[in-house]
Amino acid sequence: MTLAAATGVLLSLTACGQSDKQPATTGPTVPTVTAAGFSKDPCSLLTSAELTPALGGAATPAPGVNALGLHKCDWTRPDENLPEGIPDLSLSYFSAATSKAFADAIHQHLPPAADERQLAIGDGAVLKTDNSIIDVLVGNSVFRLTGYSQHPLSDDTLTSLATAAAERLA
Repeated sequence: MTLAAATGVLLSLTACGQSDKQPATTGPTVPTVTAAGFSKDPCSLLTSAELTPALGGAATPAPGVNALGLHKCDWTRPDENLPEGIPDLSLSYFSAATSKAFADAIHQHLPPAADERQLAIGDGAVLKTDNSIIDVLVGNSVFRLTGYSQHPLSDDTLTSLATAAAERLA
């Protein structure tokens, strides 16, 4: 099993309902996901001085939640012609369960897939070289940095941004 396969299995399990449930104040039971240990606003992890050259222009941060209800930040350049809702760059936190699976895979030294490269960022990172995604372990928590730009980010640029974010979380 590769590192990507181990993490992918956990991502799908987490997304399919391996989360705690809490009763809603009104209406049916609402699933919630326990976040990993990060408490900082994801929008505070990268500066405009870092983002402007990386994205080729000024980008506006937009805090939000990802599909699992965990904190994220999307940065979008106002002049970009991407379809609405698709940012130039996104940073999102993983759930506690997914973070644990990723950490276990890193510590077990599972081999990366052909399109992955392990990096020494934070406590371990995996760069998916064919689609501008990097997952970074810091302590017991993981964040994902995803480049959606029409002009894909280079591996070096994505690595530089992930390093800056990891240093702010450490």
